Amino acid sequence: MGMVNNKEKNKTLLHQLQSISFAMAELGLYLDTHKNDSEALKLFNSYKELYDELTAEYETKRGPLTQMEAGRDGDYTWTQNPWPWDFSANEED
Repeated sequence: MGMVNNKEKNKTLLHQLQSISFAMAELGLYLDTHKNDSEALKLFNSYKELYDELTAEYETKRGPLTQMEAGRDGDYTWTQNPWPWDFSANEED
């Protein structure tokens, strides 16, 4: 519990975000039926904090990650290239 696989090669920001998002979704499902599990809630909140940090870092380097973020600054930039999946796993973040 609370372990992240660090043995993977080419771990990009997008991959990290996907991994954290998956873990949060699974913890969220668990917390739906175990709302009093303080350890799981603490882990969920730590993942949420990490997700927010990684999202900010990703968007600084690559642009908006979601359509909701694309219009935040008054310009709608969602349709501007490159798309998140256009980056190679071998690229440095």
